[in-house]
Order: sequence, then structure tokens, then C-alpha cells
Amino acid sequence: MPKDLTVKIPALGKVTRVILQGYFLTVSNLSDKGVGLSVTFVTITPGLVPSKILARFDVIGQNGPASLTQDPPPANRPSPNNGDVVRTKFSIFLNPHDTGLLIVQPDASKPDVLKAVDFELRGYVELSLSASNMQQSSDVLVTAERRGTFFDGSNLDNTAALGELSYALPLANGGSLISLTRS
Repeated sequence: MPKDLTVKIPALGKVTRVILQGYFLTVSNLSDKGVGLSVTFVTITPGLVPSKILARFDVIGQNGPASLTQDPPPANRPSPNNGDVVRTKFSIFLNPHDTGLLIVQPDASKPDVLKAVDFELRGYVELSLSASNMQQSSDVLVTAERRGTFFDGSNLDNTAALGELSYALPLANGGSLISLTRS
């Protein structure tokens, strides 16, 4: 519930919940060769702020950090202006016939992120062969979803989850099979 509503109507504070939502992208390599992929989050300002997010790429159950880069803003500005498109790129690698899970969510282990509880970002994801990929094309299976955990909004130190949600996000092609070709 937006904070401005609970200020205007204090009784709503009793039903306030904080939700920690994350983006989950499962990618399976259908090829007999390893594939390097670029997963680009396209958002409007502020974009994914690296210091506020937790990004992991998991293939073998170890949840290693995901490699993250952001396209620089135009040369005449040190940072993006409000309303600018921001592209944040993750580089991932999958061995032949392997499956990985990319997780991107607010970093709730940082007190300033948890205390603010006001971070929400919307956009879309582009998937392409990375520049280091040696193949000209590759087929991958992709499943995108949003998952969230609800916490008591009146007690941010409360670690007990009050509920969870999970739902699939549509893919532009309407299916999970994506054929990537270097242009």
C-alpha cells in the first residue's frame, strides 16, 4: 500500500504489508555447445541501481553473483535524467544442455534498502547472444516469472513471511523456445 495513503488514512496502517519482489529468469541451453548470453533489463530512470539490488546466477546451487554492467548515460550528462531509458546488462554462460536461474531483486540485506521500502521498477528484458559467444545461433528455453514475499509493514525487523506470490510473465513470442541469431 502506498505510504501516502497510510499517512492520510492511519487506520490503513494495520493492513499494510511490505513485499520483496524479484525477477526470475530460467534459461536452458538446448545446444551441444556452451552459450554466452546477454540479458538486458530495459527500464525508465532510475534503472537498476547496482548498490540496491541482489543479482545471482545459479546453475549448480551456489547462487554466484551475476556479472552486471550499465550502458553509460549520454556523454553530456554524468547520470540519466528522469524519464531516460536505462539498460542494465547481465552476462551469463550456460554449458551444453544446462539450465540456469537468474535472480534480480532488491538487496534486503542492506538496511537502507530495507528501511526505504519504496523501490519498484518496471520494464522488460531483452535476450541476445553475448559478444563473446562463438556461435552464430543458439536455441534456448526461457521462463520468466515474478516472485514476492509479503512481510508485516509495521515491523520491518520481522523476518516472518506472511505470504508469497509467484506468477509467470509473458514472453513476446508467446512460447518458451527462443532462437537467437547473431545479426
